[in-house]
Amino acid sequence: MAERLGMPVVGRFGYEAGATFFEPQISAALDALRSKELDRLALAPNDTLHMEELEPTALFMPIPPEDVEFLAPQVIHFGLDTLAVEILGTSGWTDPHILTSVEARLTTGVIATAPVVSEQALEGQARFRDAYESRYKRSLVGATASVGYDAALLLLEALRAGRIEPDEVRESFESLEGISGATGVFSVVRGRVVRDTEVVRIEDQMAVPIERISLGSKNGRR
Repeated sequence: MAERLGMPVVGRFGYEAGATFFEPQISAALDALRSKELDRLALAPNDTLHMEELEPTALFMPIPPEDVEFLAPQVIHFGLDTLAVEILGTSGWTDPHILTSVEARLTTGVIATAPVVSEQALEGQARFRDAYESRYKRSLVGATASVGYDAALLLLEALRAGRIEPDEVRESFESLEGISGATGVFSVVRGRVVRDTEVVRIEDQMAVPIERISLGSKNGRR
């Protein structure tokens, strides 16, 4: 998607599940950004000493909430906040627990995605939370149960009409639209499950929506 929109990807840097220290990935990403900018400007490595004099675009960090707690402080520790690098994230950065528990200075300015907050979405969340806590007699913590519920919900919605032949189930599944689950409102668009989502900028522990330009996707969903 980034390359299709004219935004070259200069590198991808993964880490092992459960990691808590990200200096190798952050350093490698910064080196890749710097190298790309030097090439673009036809400079030699010693022609500039300060990365802020260059024009790197962004680091995209699509990570779960539990990793944001460890990575966000390291973004500042290793100096990314002093450089011309935009931090982009997914809904892990806008998880309600992260917004309230991680210091504002560590997430302010991050551009990320968040489920659209609508009456329909809030009703779905409340319905699942109440059912879960009533059944298990404990607070709902984390997203695992909610995501599992939504996956099962979509399949059950596809089976609602009583059609059980594989082709019929697929046809029914691909026609799903506006299904209210525990983590948002879902539709199936061109064979992919998508959630009503908006782009936000995190400001002082709040997800502030950014006006977006529609690329012509179904009902404006991305």
